[in-house]
Amino acid sequence: DAQQTAIRCLSGRTSQDYLSKMLSDLQVKVRQYVWSPSNDAVDALLGHMESWHSFEPAFDGLSDASNRSSVAFFSYTLLMNQWGKINATLPVLSNGLVVVPDPHSDRLYAALGTGEAAGVRFNVIGDNSSSGRTQKREVFYLDSGGDNLTARAVDDVDASPVGPIHDATVGYDPNTRGYYKVQQKIRETPGPAMELKRAWSELYMLIDGNLGLSWTAPIAYCGNYSCFEGVVASDIVLAYISMVLDATWKKLQADSSAAISRNNSSIFIVNQFSEYYPKQSGLLVGASGEPLAHNVDQINLTNATACPYPMVTSTTSALLDKYNQNWNHDDLKQHGTIRLLSGSRTYKPCNESKVEPECLRVVWEPVNLDPHNDSIWLVVVVLPLYSLKFASNAEDIMKHANDSLVNITHKSDHHMQEIIMSGFIVLIVILIISALIGLFVGCLVTRPLQRLR
Repeated sequence: DAQQTAIRCLSGRTSQDYLSKMLSDLQVKVRQYVWSPSNDAVDALLGHMESWHSFEPAFDGLSDASNRSSVAFFSYTLLMNQWGKINATLPVLSNGLVVVPDPHSDRLYAALGTGEAAGVRFNVIGDNSSSGRTQKREVFYLDSGGDNLTARAVDDVDASPVGPIHDATVGYDPNTRGYYKVQQKIRETPGPAMELKRAWSELYMLIDGNLGLSWTAPIAYCGNYSCFEGVVASDIVLAYISMVLDATWKKLQADSSAAISRNNSSIFIVNQFSEYYPKQSGLLVGASGEPLAHNVDQINLTNATACPYPMVTSTTSALLDKYNQNWNHDDLKQHGTIRLLSGSRTYKPCNESKVEPECLRVVWEPVNLDPHNDSIWLVVVVLPLYSLKFASNAEDIMKHANDSLVNITHKSDHHMQEIIMSGFIVLIVILIISALIGLFVGCLVTRPLQRLR
């Protein structure tokens, strides 16, 4: 029993260290794939427009067609630095998005409250056949007074417009889009909100039908919201986040000593906190799983407790049951871990005194998506308690230690036996010597007595 307890203790400690490191790596990945490319793109485009306005005060944003064209193609060059050349051999998803392994933004654009907009989106256009499919980027514009967002493909080599202009979105109004509404919220907030602030939008459907979110910055050349004109924004498609999680899950599966499957493990992200959209707390952002990871045609936002993944729904339900139905509970705002029984939608802890096959380890880590901590995601990993290779390694270590202990004990016993035998021999020798001395002394004493006779 003591040995088994030691094995569980050692394997649990080593597995916990492994999972903590994996969560730290996921924190970095989320920032790399979500905030960093979006902020870099927004920063560069907004800086370009502000510099333009400084040198040419008559520049009024996007009302002029040449200005819109300049903004669109400058956006193109910025995203090209993130995406690079799209290799035709890269896998293409069902709705045309290309799987790109490096961090990147999917859209970059500027829009004014008066209705003008210009930017770029990286996508795949053409038919769905493997031979006829072409990989192109599109620039898009929204003319003043118009309500249709028009788009045109861009050549991969020289960035020149190719093909016909087509209506990308009918009835498009920047003022109703998620990226614009969050800046309006900040603008209308009394007090210090007059200071310009970048922020994440709500989770919402992007113009191509994919779920995502937008990193936004206000266009206000005077330095505060009193001269607010519009928004510069960069979009992130949520499906790519699921792909990152799925790749991490497969690495976890490779590092397991037991059978880890979709039925007993998962890595997922929950929208934990949103300063401007608190009602979106608890929405599922992404999850490891073939359907979600490789299906970017997501058209509905779903709560994590009601998603189509049993492992996600049961785990999130158990977490909420334990932490008072509150995603912003203090214990969830920091790294944490619990053990619970699989399949239960209420919190039922495992019996830690013995290994239960249905016992799950759940670990989590919050990730701040922006410097203001206005948007926080919760990364959660759930898997069987003793499933990592470290568990078997721990048993090997304990076996080696036990063998060593047995060997030492054996040697000690042998050495003790030698000491006892040596002591016994010394004792016999002493007894013999004592007897001889006794005989000798006896002889010395008895001889004078014999002479007296």
